[in-house]
Amino acid sequence: MNTAFPRILTCCLLAITVPAVGLVAQVPVQIEMGQAMNAAGSPISDGMMVYGSESLKKNITYADVKGSPFINDSFRISILFDDKNKVLAKLKSRINAYSQQLHYLDMEGREKAVNPDLVRRVQYVDPFNEKLVLQEFSASVNAINDRLKKLQYVQVMNSGETRLIKHITKYVTTYDSMMGLVKRYMFAKREDYYLQRQQTVEPLRKLNKERILAFTRYEKELTEVADKEKLDFRKEEDVAILLTRLGQMTDKK
Repeated sequence: MNTAFPRILTCCLLAITVPAVGLVAQVPVQIEMGQAMNAAGSPISDGMMVYGSESLKKNITYADVKGSPFINDSFRISILFDDKNKVLAKLKSRINAYSQQLHYLDMEGREKAVNPDLVRRVQYVDPFNEKLVLQEFSASVNAINDRLKKLQYVQVMNSGETRLIKHITKYVTTYDSMMGLVKRYMFAKREDYYLQRQQTVEPLRKLNKERILAFTRYEKELTEVADKEKLDFRKEEDVAILLTRLGQMTDKK
């Protein structure tokens, strides 16, 4: 394990950069996100610039936004991989679904952040058994990266030739308080599902039995497994189990 990795990351730290994107909140307010700067003109790593109607233009930090930008708030033990699938380090980390950055704790317990071009895969493991992977996130699903024009961390829900992919993103919206006199900010969450086989990725508007069976082309086999094990095609955990079973069946052929 490369213990020098935290020092490497420290040298490679990048401030949070958010592409300008229109986010429609309550009409007529529309906000656009930019990179927050302090009085000296330096980027604020935990903030954003908000523009919009009613002469709205100001720096805000995560503390000004209700909710959390992270997929999981707590730092968990993770094994980090580079774009060559080589282990970089074992660190406590959490994924920022707003900036698509990985936040980690360095050797002194300070929070730092890096972009997914440096850390391409994150495995969250059992603290007592590193071989037991609890969750895995990847920034190497090219079809999704190409679609969104940016490296994105997505959760890989199962192993095998056909995989269920879950993409969690957070964005900022506004709401009124104090009888509509004050604008407040909050993080909202969006979840998108995809089926992946090799370089082919199929978006799923929702988990749906017909779409899943059509993509896998193993209708009879998967239906039998679902009936036998009482699995529901509308539940992500059950779909992950079904696709894992499919991989096991096709490996035997």
